[in-house]
Amino acid sequence: MSSRLLKVLVLMIGSICLSGCQGAKAEKENVLTFHELTEVSFAQGEEHVQVKKAADVWQRAGTADESIEELMVSLAGVKGKELSEKIELEGEPLFDLIDEQQHRTYHFYDQQEEILIVDEKGRQYQAQQADKSLALFNLQSLKAEKVFSIAKDDLQEMTIKEGDTDYRLTPETSLSRIEQTPFISGWYLADRYHQETSVEYHGMTQILNRLANFKGRTITPTEAQITALEESDTTITLATSEKEWVLEVGALPDSGNERLVKVVETSDYYMVPESEFSVLLAPPIEKIDRFIALIPLSSLKSLTVTTEDTRDEIEATHQLSEDGGTINSTFWLNGEELNEATFRKDYQKIAILSGESEWDESLEPLASEQPELTMSYTFLGDNGLKTDTIQFMPLQNRKGFAVIKNEVADFTIGNEQLATLLKVFQQIN
Repeated sequence: MSSRLLKVLVLMIGSICLSGCQGAKAEKENVLTFHELTEVSFAQGEEHVQVKKAADVWQRAGTADESIEELMVSLAGVKGKELSEKIELEGEPLFDLIDEQQHRTYHFYDQQEEILIVDEKGRQYQAQQADKSLALFNLQSLKAEKVFSIAKDDLQEMTIKEGDTDYRLTPETSLSRIEQTPFISGWYLADRYHQETSVEYHGMTQILNRLANFKGRTITPTEAQITALEESDTTITLATSEKEWVLEVGALPDSGNERLVKVVETSDYYMVPESEFSVLLAPPIEKIDRFIALIPLSSLKSLTVTTEDTRDEIEATHQLSEDGGTINSTFWLNGEELNEATFRKDYQKIAILSGESEWDESLEPLASEQPELTMSYTFLGDNGLKTDTIQFMPLQNRKGFAVIKNEVADFTIGNEQLATLLKVFQQIN
């Protein structure tokens, strides 16, 4: 994430305020949000860390820290609605947040997909987690020192190996410039899927931020810890033009939120907060843009849609305006001209079709060799026209469809997505 964007997001943070909502019953609940905070403390157990905002930058002990910036941005995304019926809480909170200016304390509890916040009056607020950073909060991550730092522009490749899972993140791709256009991270996931996939922008930004500020605390491990580390079979290899780091990563203990890490090049050992790995070791499918056929409409030549009973062809022409500033497009369905504005809206719904899970044929066999739907895109690539063919094959479990793109399959989609797709085509007709 650029420093400019980060600062804009941080400006959204502030002192905690409560506001009542008007309208229906669900909207009458008080809402907990964060605005204009300038000085807060985080507490976990008996430990405290205080951070302050100076010149629009969050700092600890007078030093700017991107991990603190990320945490505060995550807090800015929290919007908690007061519960009318309280939930019985078990165990200790994840952490306490103290607003030093307003002298208010808020307790944060992990509720799996949600965060529960309890104020000092005992009122409870439920908030969706925009990401897992709050659930993985570890005070040690704010106090830990840098293990190493790789500048965002210096990283050339990252290889992750977890058991049988082995893949790379790289800026290199064989996708044409047209196919790259919708993807903005500039990074791609290789050696995992048949199709090249772009790394999602927000996730890649978090990865680069982690590596620029990778934290831990030095330890001398016990023999038992070293043995467990050798058995974990998890490594992260980071390469720049001048150096390579290999990290051997231990498993997360049943109790605790730190992993043992060995930097192979120096033989140094560190205890590293799990929050450092929340994005680094996220499953491959959670790292990528899952779009199945995100082809810019300005490059589309034709789109053929075939079912068991129908076949429709959408054709397109594109011409530069006389001043060269805009592209004028015309679209036809089976020879009849379409309303351009309406079709562009419909095409957006087609373009966002996304894989929902990785497909394992041994676990999810096909119900039939006959596709439910076939789409063939012809578009302008770097070396002339290119055609991609996508088939949606029904699964035996009736929960969705395998997506076969150019005769290979990586992902499945659910019934709801395909139903939406069919509805869009019906509307175009």
